[in-house]
Amino acid sequence: LKTPEQLQNEYLIVEKRRMLIEQKYHKKQTVFTKLIVMWVVG
Repeated sequence: LKTPEQLQNEYLIVEKRRMLIEQKYHKKQTVFTKLIVMWVVG
């Protein structure tokens, strides 16, 4: 059985990883959106 501290640490690690993935995805998404907008406008 894990201690609350271990569980909290694991949760924080998962949260950090999720945030990093979301940031990467968001950056890609904004670049993609800009390209579409440029293509439509141009």
